Amino acid sequence: MLRRQFSILTLALTLIVGATVGFWMPRDDDFFALRKNFEIFGAAYEELVTGYVEPLDPQHLMRTGLEAMLNELDPYTTFIDEADNADLSIITRGQYGGVGLNVGRRGGKITVISPIEGASGYKQGVRAGDIITHIEDQPTSDLSMSDVRNLLRGEPGTTVNVTVDREGESDPLVFTLTREQVQLENVTYSGYPNPASGIGYVKLERFAREAGPDVERAIKKLRQDGTLRGLVLDLRDNPGGLLDAAVDVSALFVDHGSVIVSTRGRSSDSERVYRSERAPIAPDLPLVVLVNAYSASASEIVAGAMQDLDRGVVMGTTTYGKGLVQVVKSLPYNTSLKMTTAKYYTPSGRSIQSIE
Repeated sequence: MLRRQFSILTLALTLIVGATVGFWMPRDDDFFALRKNFEIFGAAYEELVTGYVEPLDPQHLMRTGLEAMLNELDPYTTFIDEADNADLSIITRGQYGGVGLNVGRRGGKITVISPIEGASGYKQGVRAGDIITHIEDQPTSDLSMSDVRNLLRGEPGTTVNVTVDREGESDPLVFTLTREQVQLENVTYSGYPNPASGIGYVKLERFAREAGPDVERAIKKLRQDGTLRGLVLDLRDNPGGLLDAAVDVSALFVDHGSVIVSTRGRSSDSERVYRSERAPIAPDLPLVVLVNAYSASASEIVAGAMQDLDRGVVMGTTTYGKGLVQVVKSLPYNTSLKMTTAKYYTPSGRSIQSIE
């Protein structure tokens, strides 16, 4: 009975995919290969679930196969299940419940990209560059990025133990971090480190939806508080965020109509040019942009635009090199696929993506 149900399901999926793909794609060799291999995959999946020597969890088996397929691609093309859909609100709205650590995989190790100022990780002393080796005694070498995020997040008020290796420390460091509702601020500090110099400083932590207006307000406040003769825009440890937010921030400093970034991909729809659509508020203000190895994505768009347009001086170390464009495609059962569709290019045509 189970085998018959899987046969019907496989046939239905094949017909649906065949009809859908046939509508959108020409009937050429690519379409034939797609349909052929989908049928092979469906048949193998059915045989395993219905006939393997021990009972198998169909969902786990499918997820394993899907993750293995995505592992052949870039690290930013990922499957998003219902639990992970909360990550999208973090990027767009800038809030979540957790310990306040931006983490990523560097050299195969789970690394702290930046602690969120004011959150538990920041207050307990976790630093950018710390390598997380264990979470609740589970080795992170066996965990996916999704697993890591799920372990770090949870109900406000609960705690999680995190073990890290830190350069210069001979022994591992153990932190007991308290989960809390984390409200992410785009601009975490602005002011005059030396008021007499007239050099303002703005620390931009991320590129959530209001990053452009937040930087604009910070600059206006600096002008109210003193004579603003120059500006340092600090993008160190900034992991990026929304493309539109990067364009909004750049537009504060460059002439109306200036090219800020372009995207190119496989299809003509992915080829776009993003320009400043407003008058700048600081077109002639001397500008220095600070970056480091953890400045990524939207940070690199802003730094590249300022550099190529001769609008500011970029200082620091080589940035992360995350220059890939992702779109989120809805899938059945409230799941999604975050898929790379294009690459970012600076105004002069340089690719932001690191060559590895």
